[in-house]
Amino acid sequence: MEIAPGIHRIETDVAGRVACVFLLRGAEGSVLVDTGMNYAPDANILPYLDQIRCPYDSIHRVIVTHCDFDHMGGGEALRKSLPRAQFLSHPAERIEAQSLDMLIAHRLGEFGRDHAMPETAETLAWLHDTVTPTHVDGVLTGGEVIDLGGLVAHVMVLPGHSAGHLALYVPAQKVAIVADAVLGDSLLFRDGSPAFPPTYRYPGQYQTSILELQRTPMDLMLTSHFDPMNGRQAETFLAQTQDFMDRLDRAIEAQLSEGMVWTLRDLSKVLAPEFGQWAPEAGMLICWPVLGHLERMVADGYVVCDHANGVRNYRIAGAR
Repeated sequence: MEIAPGIHRIETDVAGRVACVFLLRGAEGSVLVDTGMNYAPDANILPYLDQIRCPYDSIHRVIVTHCDFDHMGGGEALRKSLPRAQFLSHPAERIEAQSLDMLIAHRLGEFGRDHAMPETAETLAWLHDTVTPTHVDGVLTGGEVIDLGGLVAHVMVLPGHSAGHLALYVPAQKVAIVADAVLGDSLLFRDGSPAFPPTYRYPGQYQTSILELQRTPMDLMLTSHFDPMNGRQAETFLAQTQDFMDRLDRAIEAQLSEGMVWTLRDLSKVLAPEFGQWAPEAGMLICWPVLGHLERMVADGYVVCDHANGVRNYRIAGAR
């Protein structure tokens, strides 16, 4: 639906959750933000374009905000239907955004390689069935101005959830399309029940992105997996996002301060129930932010990372 002049929100589905794609439409062309899974173009995106009579050849760019499967998995299906579209990402996301194998190896694979937490065969099979990315034609590095004729958007870089997460800001309407740049304290199923923890990976950059959005005048904030938020709601959501980070940092420190040696798996298993009522397997996705916090503590000299039997473990500096 059109939720602001020239700005459309298109709902798609991913495993029982909402995954939104956005369309910016001006007098001189259109931009699509993200692609959904490989079934989303035929099921949701192209039918919506038909409904609003948006010509396929008016879409000049498809911006992949980041390389997660629900944001780039429909790339090849869209390319076949959008003959003039250039597919663009941040350079830090480009390799993974155009290759499922690279996404699995790099963004998902570190948990199997270093922490004995590999993806299950069922998950890998599902990804291969539902993700068909496409070649990324070029990059955006932040600061670019996209003039569509009557609608002007500025490209922002909001890393933290991933290394080079992109966003768009429409200053004339004070609308920010932030995708997964901020994730509150839980992802949700369509019925509003908790799905899994926020999966930011780089807490220092995530915090900087929160601050950047708090400084950005917003009448409307659009995320990929939550309802549209007005200015007041966005302020609350950003504060909630920061609060989750702060609480997780304190909880990790409290566990480490007992002098025990922890693997990422064991620490995540202990912490997940403290932060949300997720199913046990889903709750283990808290390993994404936990690993980021641990790495920051290692960089600060507060925590030591060792290896035992090929698995990384963590202890407070000085503890044995």
